[in-house]
Amino acid sequence: RAGRVAAALQARGLTKGARVGLIIPDSASFVDAIWGVMRAGLVPVPIYPPPNLGQIDSYLLNTTHILDKSGAALVVTDAPVRPIL
Repeated sequence: RAGRVAAALQARGLTKGARVGLIIPDSASFVDAIWGVMRAGLVPVPIYPPPNLGQIDSYLLNTTHILDKSGAALVVTDAPVRPIL
């Protein structure tokens, strides 16, 4: 499964050392993604998913800051989190 993640990331043209944000609430999917990122020679930037919608503004501000400072070239997430981001 990590190999499929790695192949998908490489197909996007990411080069070795590029940072990839990971915002994935499911633990099994997160493990597949983090290993896939590393297998592709990329650097994972794990970010905790939004805890609740009541604090979404501060969550988005903090997440934007983390992604900006890390220089993430891509964010990997799942279908439920995507509309929030």
